[in-house]
Amino acid sequence: MINITDKSKCCGCCACVDNCAHKAITLKNDIEGFWYPEVNTDLCSECGLCEKHCPQNIEIRKELKNARKVYEQFKEDGEVMFGAETITTEEELKSKFTEFLSDEEIAGIFKGGE
Repeated sequence: MINITDKSKCCGCCACVDNCAHKAITLKNDIEGFWYPEVNTDLCSECGLCEKHCPQNIEIRKELKNARKVYEQFKEDGEVMFGAETITTEEELKSKFTEFLSDEEIAGIFKGGE
């Protein structure tokens, strides 16, 4: 089920709404007039179609996949190049990931989760 906690990560394209087979997603206006999805959890079957078709989620999944690769390389070698820097501690690596991932996503990577 799509869960937009940061409205800046929603482009308002309606892909989630259009692809929801259960009509569980509607668009709501926020105070600034931007549209964002709202899921009716009573209707949602958690099939994942909304997340699969969301262009923003596609980018997030790419970032997560790349971050996992970087972390795996770090675990294997004890250090990793991140841009022009050599990162030698998990804390340094976590701080770099905060630039493009949420705390929950980072925790999942460092726990070995998805």
